[in-house]
Amino acid sequence: LTHSIFLERLYPGGSQDKGIRALGQRTRAMGRPQIRLLRMGRELYRAVNPLLEGFRASRFELRLHKFVFPKLRQLWLRRGIYWLNRHLLPLIQKRLQQINKAQTPREKKRVLNRILEELEKDFAPFQETIVRLHSLESSPSTGDASPLPDHWTQAMLRGRYVCEPEAKKNWAAMNWTELCLPQDESFGYDTVASLHIRASILVLCLHDMVGMLVDALNASWGYGDHVYELDRREILAHGQKPWPGMKEALCNRTQRELPWNHFEPQRIVWPEGAALSLKDSGQHNPKPVVLAPASEPDSGPVHQGDLDKIVRGSVVVVDQLLASDLQKVREAKAIYCTRGSSLSHPILVAREWGLPVFKVDHQEKERLLEQATIVFESDGTWRKASA
Repeated sequence: LTHSIFLERLYPGGSQDKGIRALGQRTRAMGRPQIRLLRMGRELYRAVNPLLEGFRASRFELRLHKFVFPKLRQLWLRRGIYWLNRHLLPLIQKRLQQINKAQTPREKKRVLNRILEELEKDFAPFQETIVRLHSLESSPSTGDASPLPDHWTQAMLRGRYVCEPEAKKNWAAMNWTELCLPQDESFGYDTVASLHIRASILVLCLHDMVGMLVDALNASWGYGDHVYELDRREILAHGQKPWPGMKEALCNRTQRELPWNHFEPQRIVWPEGAALSLKDSGQHNPKPVVLAPASEPDSGPVHQGDLDKIVRGSVVVVDQLLASDLQKVREAKAIYCTRGSSLSHPILVAREWGLPVFKVDHQEKERLLEQATIVFESDGTWRKASA
């Protein structure tokens, strides 16, 4: 999630530990009785990775964890939707209103402190826990998804997890109630994916707000472009006046990090015994991997050439689906790619749109490009269409 050193300093270091205990948060001042599912997030993690918790698990304990995990998952999803609808969405709207009303540096600093504290306490652990749960999902369900409206999808496509001086999106004018999820009894793969993308939007909005407030406060702090070298502890403890010597210290930080800004690896060092795995990975595997599921089998012509000239209903074959290509391929029937992850944002957006995406190897890609029209199944397998 971190694409800048400034963000690495702001992102809470303990969010992973708090993420596995995220369900221990209290629902305070929400008009409902306080609900606390103690240790739910931790037990959810231990059920899958018992050896990482520092104890030797017996066979009975492993079997017990496998039995308990589905029930923990259902409770977590029910609790996660309630936490999103009743706490996080109202909280972020409240902070956005306070930012618009804040006029003096003192008021802006107070809102900035609250955002940084809530990023560590609520938003980052919530997102971290969803990412963990989403990574455990293996097969999509047939349940109905909760697609995002187009303007929210555009915010995800064009946004970056980088604190910048000005928010590129007018977050205060957005209708945040559109991100609410129904509290029903069927919690499948689509529910986890919907929670994942909504949590990412919340954290993305907070990063924009942090960048905007820091830039506004820098007018009185006087650190210049070096203000983004401050870490979150320094920002929380900062007063209205610049600290003596801090500007020089921040300048030195910038100079120390300059050699790393454009550093790229010159060669790849493979671990011992990697030759066998490389040889195995080069074998032809015609069975595709479903990154975004298809609701039903379909057919279409294989697109050849530039993505800007895609005909509606075509089957697109690319090396990797990028966020910048999503608008170009929105009218396609399906996408075959050789690289991609089910947790990447382009795949999540494609899943929200109902656009099937399948992952194949390079040999299968070349075979696809040789065809004029294909018929594909819901699992990604394809055949040459009959004349």
